[in-house]
Amino acid sequence: YDELEIFCSSQHPSEIA
Repeated sequence: YDELEIFCSSQHPSEIA
């Protein structure tokens, strides 16, 4: 997981678990 990944997920949560 990267900061960008978390940032994007925070804006539009997806199933990137």
